[in-house]
Amino acid sequence: MNISLGLMFSLIIILVKGELMNITAIEEVNKKEKTRAKTNEEYHVKTLKEFLDVIGDNRTIYLEEDINISRELEKIVAINEFKEGDYDSQFDEYLYPREKGLFIKSRFYQIELNDNIFGTLEANFLLSELEEYMPKGFFITVKNTKNLKIIGKEDGLTKIIIENDDSAVLNFYNNSNLILKNIKAFHDLPVEVECGIHAPVLQFRGDFNVKIDNCDLNGSGTQGIYATDLKHFKLENSVIHNCSSSAMTLINSDFCFVEKCEIVDNDFSVIFSTRNSFLVVEGTKIEHNSAYNIKDEAFVSYNPHAWSKLINKVSFVNCIIVNNVFDGDNEIEFNKSNTIDYSQFNSDKD
Repeated sequence: MNISLGLMFSLIIILVKGELMNITAIEEVNKKEKTRAKTNEEYHVKTLKEFLDVIGDNRTIYLEEDINISRELEKIVAINEFKEGDYDSQFDEYLYPREKGLFIKSRFYQIELNDNIFGTLEANFLLSELEEYMPKGFFITVKNTKNLKIIGKEDGLTKIIIENDDSAVLNFYNNSNLILKNIKAFHDLPVEVECGIHAPVLQFRGDFNVKIDNCDLNGSGTQGIYATDLKHFKLENSVIHNCSSSAMTLINSDFCFVEKCEIVDNDFSVIFSTRNSFLVVEGTKIEHNSAYNIKDEAFVSYNPHAWSKLINKVSFVNCIIVNNVFDGDNEIEFNKSNTIDYSQFNSDKD
């Protein structure tokens, strides 16, 4: 086949241009990565105020001291700073259908009055009426960040504590590329006080690409993790214990993974509660738990709503599931990679 010299040169030029465009695109990506690496700032904090002051994009926050959110909130905010406003976050339409709240808002966090308290206020309430609820009726949400890492001490972990019996220890909304590491989080309540119906350790709504590594999630409340619309999540090398509702509740959440964790010493209704969610549990020890669910689903409960299409996929790989008491039927098909004592499942009820 004969090709004119001019056409050949044209083809060569096109190929060269194409390669140059590819090289340019690759260089641009590398340049952006290097720029992001250079702008990833590091902050070392010892108090809640210092922590709130530096929350933002492209940064690593090292927690050098334990933080008691409730006790430190009272020192850094005043009741007259709160304003009534609309929610900019998504809430589980079944558990907390709400539109307005009482906030101190900033770009990357908000401090908020408990919903159960706000709902009891009269239309023309005075802010001074809320003094009795400060600080144990308020909580914090970290929101709208990109590439944020919150890292505690490797030796002994850094404690994040809340004395609020009706909120998560920490809430997250609409964050992407979030990492939590070396943190021990729990509710600190008087012995005679029990948590309300919704007091998880960590709560996520609308977050993307979240990793929790080497953390101790002490329920001392309802769930270790409660998540709505969470996409691409990994919990690894961590412990969930002392929960009363479930180890994890996932609603409309996808690509969620639990790897090399321990779910131990819980007394709750169900270990995993999912609705329209995808979850893989791998290399995890599930031991010394008791669970009872009125739907006979003590291990995994699927909790569909009448108006939602039920799409659940929960699987277990290389897990050790022993020394538990599940007062309900087992509806999970465990593969042979798992170590399981099936006598744990008991569907006979008194």
